[in-house]
Amino acid sequence: MRQKVLGLIEEAKSQFSGYASIYAYRLENVCVKAESAALLSFNVEFEGDEYPIEQMANAWNPREDQYEIVPNDEEYIFPICKGMKEAHPEFEIEVKDPEEGSDNDSKTILVTVPEVDKNRRDTMMDAVDTLSKDIKPRIDAANEEYKVRLDILLIGETKERIDEAKKEYNKLHDTIKDYCKQCREQKEKEIEEAYQRYLEKQKAAERQHQEQQAATNLQAGMSMKLGDNGENDY
Repeated sequence: MRQKVLGLIEEAKSQFSGYASIYAYRLENVCVKAESAALLSFNVEFEGDEYPIEQMANAWNPREDQYEIVPNDEEYIFPICKGMKEAHPEFEIEVKDPEEGSDNDSKTILVTVPEVDKNRRDTMMDAVDTLSKDIKPRIDAANEEYKVRLDILLIGETKERIDEAKKEYNKLHDTIKDYCKQCREQKEKEIEEAYQRYLEKQKAAERQHQEQQAATNLQAGMSMKLGDNGENDY
């Protein structure tokens, strides 16, 4: 009986872990920065077949918010851009010619994750909420099923063994719930921090503009004073 209980708990662990992995992967695709998961979220369609992007190109991150994609063939440029845009319409995509004097003579695709302004912040927070609402009932339904199956397995067992098995199962369920909660909180924190960085950048740009405007006005005022010698011409 003990082995059957352990087998059931292992089965539940596998299913819960699968749900949690899917949830974490989908949250990664709510991109604040250039996450590797975004490149795995689509296949490239070429000549009637579909290929993972790693078969069509090499990619790296020149900046935290950018991918630079080097297609294996220039024919792949449009299909890669199309696939990326369909998966992440918010990304900014630019095809760059090779730089003069560079050893690389191939065109590259530069993909930039946009800043998190107010609209993006709200959209991303809504996406996180939707993903969370989608995964919770799946975990809850699986939990109810495994609890019923565990109760059936434990029929006729001593109270001590029943309590031990349920404690072990509940620990597993709580671990998965806590993991999903941490994933959500981390993503929401990441989004909010990116939004605050955007606001600070905007404030800094506004201060710089005001300082430049004040300097321009001061220079104009001084020019007017220097041009006035105190004499009137009649």
